[in-house]
Amino acid sequence: MQYNFRGKYNNTTSYVKKDVVSYQPTPNDPIKYYFCLTDNVGQLPNPNGDTQYWAIINTLSNFPNSVDAFLNRTNIQASDKPKLLRFQELSLKSVLSTSEQNELSTLTQELRNKLILPEDFNLLQQSISNLQMFFKDNVEAYINQKQTEFTSYVEQKKTDVTDYVNLKKSEIETTATKSINEMTSKKDYFINYVNTKEDEVRALVQDFDSNTARYYQTWTAVAGQLEFNIYDQNAANKSIPPEANLNITEENIDFIVNGVSMTPYTDFVIKNNGRFDTIVLNGNNAGLVGEGTEVVAKWYKNVGKLYFKHASTHSEGGSDPLTVTEGMLDSSLKTKVNNLNKKITISSTSPSSPSTYDIWIDVN
Repeated sequence: MQYNFRGKYNNTTSYVKKDVVSYQPTPNDPIKYYFCLTDNVGQLPNPNGDTQYWAIINTLSNFPNSVDAFLNRTNIQASDKPKLLRFQELSLKSVLSTSEQNELSTLTQELRNKLILPEDFNLLQQSISNLQMFFKDNVEAYINQKQTEFTSYVEQKKTDVTDYVNLKKSEIETTATKSINEMTSKKDYFINYVNTKEDEVRALVQDFDSNTARYYQTWTAVAGQLEFNIYDQNAANKSIPPEANLNITEENIDFIVNGVSMTPYTDFVIKNNGRFDTIVLNGNNAGLVGEGTEVVAKWYKNVGKLYFKHASTHSEGGSDPLTVTEGMLDSSLKTKVNNLNKKITISSTSPSSPSTYDIWIDVN
């Protein structure tokens, strides 16, 4: 018979014919299995017998309350043949006398461990059936519960690991950002310091000849821009006079891209268009110019320019030697500069012989 096993009995569940449930009134009572005879809800099985709704099944098997006992069988011997034939003869008779019934009963007991009777098969079948129902009712539910717990545990660990990794990633990013900001701050300080000292020295030198004219222009570049016109109306300085044209040599121009000084001729040239108004950046440096990059040009006219070449590296608070080129127009400028070098000392400590110098520049 095909069963539809529904697990432990529940008085709020609707049951239909052929449903099978397990029922145990109290923990001290044996577990029994019941077959639904009539559709019902809330009709409690009777552990002492059948009702119109439920019938006790598998009465031969005691599992799971106890382990079922099975007889051990032995081989039939030649000496058993007369008794077996007599047993078969009596079993097939439709009517037995009292003496024959007693004889059959005696033969059954004597041959019990050599015979496999219908009740033996029934017990085996019921034991297997009870085992299957017990497994579905208890073991399967237990396994499902543990599987759910394990899945939940694994998911929680995955969440914990993800949270830990994200935390450490955030800490690393915070540390890296802090370090980058500190480095950027030191870089900005260094660039500002160098530019300030350069401007101070330039201003000092320019004071020696009032005929020197200094000009500047600042552009906000577009990505990949290579040409920069000093009269560009989109540039910052819109008051550059015509006489400020670039009819000078490249070494008389400070050309700075994104804070980096470009080398004359190697990195830039003056465009030979007869107007002397455009600086052209070497195509190899196009990668330096991004959208919004600041580009600055500074140049001198009338008496020439002092061109300062900086060391490639600086330490914070440090300095580097200044190489001075000869003036472009004023032939006396070189002599003036040479005399100036003898009159100026640049140091972080006061000169040992102050009377030797007219000017002392403190780099601190």
